[in-house]
Amino acid sequence: MDLFISFQQKDGVWSNAFSLGKEINTQALEGNSFVTADGKYLFFSRKFDIFWVSAKIIEDLRPQGLGAK
Repeated sequence: MDLFISFQQKDGVWSNAFSLGKEINTQALEGNSFVTADGKYLFFSRKFDIFWVSAKIIEDLRPQGLGAK
């Protein structure tokens, strides 16, 4: 189980899903993710532990031309 992100395009259609990459996804099971209300952090679980990283990782995956919502 890995974590992926999809972005809503200007026409309302969702993009293909992008893996959050090897910084987040490992051989373990990742899941239960959410971004904090202030948009600064991504929390997720892995093997019964809770992890958090800067939500910048999401913006770094956003394709050019898909502005932030």
